[in-house]
Amino acid sequence: MAEYIKINFEKGLNQINIELINKLLLEGRFLIFFDGFDELSLKYSEEFKIKCIQNEKYKKNTFIITSRSSGDIDEFIIDINRNYKSYKIELLDSKAIFDFILNLVPEKSDLIKNFCNNSTNILHILSNPFNLTVVMYLIKSLEQEESINDFLENVNSKPHYFYKELFKQMLIWNREILRRFKLRDEFVIHLVTYIAYKSLNDWKIRLDLRYINRLIKDILSEFSLDRQIYIDDVRDCLVSCRFLQESNGFYQFEHNNLLDFFASLYISEKSSDSDFPTHAFYKGYHYLNYFIQEILSSLPRKHVLTLCFEILMSEDKKEFWDHVLTIIRFIGNEDWLNNLNCFYLANPDYTEKIADIIREWRLGKGQ
Repeated sequence: MAEYIKINFEKGLNQINIELINKLLLEGRFLIFFDGFDELSLKYSEEFKIKCIQNEKYKKNTFIITSRSSGDIDEFIIDINRNYKSYKIELLDSKAIFDFILNLVPEKSDLIKNFCNNSTNILHILSNPFNLTVVMYLIKSLEQEESINDFLENVNSKPHYFYKELFKQMLIWNREILRRFKLRDEFVIHLVTYIAYKSLNDWKIRLDLRYINRLIKDILSEFSLDRQIYIDDVRDCLVSCRFLQESNGFYQFEHNNLLDFFASLYISEKSSDSDFPTHAFYKGYHYLNYFIQEILSSLPRKHVLTLCFEILMSEDKKEFWDHVLTIIRFIGNEDWLNNLNCFYLANPDYTEKIADIIREWRLGKGQ
């Protein structure tokens, strides 16, 4: 740990004595943040536990560990058998949401508030701070009241609409940069989603210069542009447009939600190859939980049936069950009845939800 701290402290600074770092660690003088614990592979999370947390030498220091999944943290705390305190960050309440809106877009706050007060769904969406920030910054670019209402209605009714709008706006905002690098929107969209997908697919590999160049080369070849456009120019363009950010020779997306969304777009794009989304899903992309409905909904109906019930019959995919049942509610029919009956017999807690789905199907047919 001392060596790692030394390396990171020296970025842009003078050299630091490693003996001093060791002394401060032993005295418990460090407050150490580990952000995104759920993003570590099993190998590195085990190494982290052994070298940092379970090492008695460092027990006087304070460790703060964050994760998007509270289950990961709880399991980790039990596993290391230490008296750690666990905190869960709650979603924003309506007051916090409206205070943020008032500060960011005061001239539009009444209009937005009136819309939100008539829709519990959009308040749920905006209770996520990242979603709230993205939606409000997109609204800042809208001038007409009608445009704002239309945008909010779409956010309210269409899954992940504002992510798609953000992607579209990023292309518009960076039009001059893309023109300077002579890159077409279609190429950039495919490249960004491919890099995101590969980042999840090869999540044990960091996006260093060599790896990012290899991914860019793949797509240049796919578009027959490998003899026309330099890899360095494409990489610089992605960074200039803020699709990627670079730090000390490594590349990453500005927010994990964007990484997940772009990856889901790539998987959805491959929906004509029915085996691809199934294979991609079972690679263990637990980060795609938020976008699983969109991915599965892009598949032909006959493949959705098979995949949905494979998930429902798998205990280790339990976190996806509610998402899958939502898909079944909208695109299923009574031909799926036997499968649903098998599911709720094995999982009686879902009896009421299954009954609601079947009732909706029958009402939809006028029965």
